Amino acid sequence: MENVTREAILEMGAHGRLIRARAVEEQLHDVEEELKERRAWRDTQAHGSFERALNERSTLALIAHRKKLLREFDYCLSIFFSSVTKKGDKEPEINQNMIDRAREYPLSSLIEIQRNKTARCISGTHEDKNASMDTRNNFAYCYACGWSGDSIAVYQKLHGASFVETVKNLQ
Repeated sequence: MENVTREAILEMGAHGRLIRARAVEEQLHDVEEELKERRAWRDTQAHGSFERALNERSTLALIAHRKKLLREFDYCLSIFFSSVTKKGDKEPEINQNMIDRAREYPLSSLIEIQRNKTARCISGTHEDKNASMDTRNNFAYCYACGWSGDSIAVYQKLHGASFVETVKNLQ
């Protein structure tokens, strides 16, 4: 995330951070819907190789944008939760350093990854007889349903934990 964005988020009050997190969450929802439409287009129609390549390139750009939005969303929430501490607490519950460490937690410790860096999908939206989830650079992406996430999202999906609980548990 750009330093300008981080500085702007830090200058917001707790309420402003929560509003920004909600706005980013809406953008994430829109990106997810666009990815679903692209997958449906890819799966239902016969296309030429040029059209298919163009769709794949723009889909990869959308996935990169989604990663950026996820980072900003996580950052907004971490700053929000660190500014809202329990009575008597001297230290915030989580901070950006903890989130970064949680994001670096190896996926192979959370899910079974095969030699070709694939795994069975954990989204729960489809039966995965063959491994359809790619797990490169500590990020998972299912080619069948489009679910994607980093170590934090995978842990949340597997354990039903909140963001703060997940960050604490992945330390």
